[in-house]
Amino acid sequence: MLDRVIAAVTASRKYAAIDAQVTARVCEESLKKYPKWKDAVKAAKNELHIMHESFLTDGGYKAAYAQLENGLPDADSCRSLLMLHASTKERAEYAEQVCEMVSQYFTEQDTLCDVGCGFNPFTLPLYAHLPAKYFAYDISTESAALINRYFGMLGRTDYRAEILDAVTAVPAPCDLMLAYKILPLLEQQKKARAMDFLSEAPFRRAVISFPLKTLSGRERGMQAHYSAFFEEQLPEKLQILQREIIGNELFYVVKRA
Repeated sequence: MLDRVIAAVTASRKYAAIDAQVTARVCEESLKKYPKWKDAVKAAKNELHIMHESFLTDGGYKAAYAQLENGLPDADSCRSLLMLHASTKERAEYAEQVCEMVSQYFTEQDTLCDVGCGFNPFTLPLYAHLPAKYFAYDISTESAALINRYFGMLGRTDYRAEILDAVTAVPAPCDLMLAYKILPLLEQQKKARAMDFLSEAPFRRAVISFPLKTLSGRERGMQAHYSAFFEEQLPEKLQILQREIIGNELFYVVKRA
């Protein structure tokens, strides 16, 4: 039955780029909740859409590759790449301010991990300096290929994009971890996973953000909700260094206590 559900989901081109192990996990979990295979297929597709497809603009990958063909993006042109992904599109207007804040928390000798990166690595031209190593993680093989193409253009051999299912795994050890708007997605897929992930991930510091509006632009009391969720449930081993609202995002900087 599971193979049948997976086959039905992966038959859709929309989900073909999502890592096979991620798709298999979502299908298995959907089948446990919905024993009828058609219901399981529908639930799995909906979950994968929320995790990945809802953030993509039409022709986003094609447009990104086309822009890279014109040369390495600079601080001005990188914003047009950010506009091709719904998550970074919301941040494009104030990306420079975000990168200025983040730059305070890593050095040129540090390792940076970017979990659920999407198109965020394209903000690299906006940092005050670059890390020695950069690991970008996504659930899409297509996203990873695009970002690796970009890293290759940069000529940085210690920069790479990889697949990571943050519901079941954590990134490599790093000095600074970026986790922009990913904790709500983890919590939705598995209760208590958001804080478990923060406890398990081997970082010294992390910059974590939460959305203040839905993708459709509605607020719905998200600031109060996510502030309470994060501050009340934050593991004791983590200490908040900074809390700041930039644009439509609530940012926290935390460190190991």
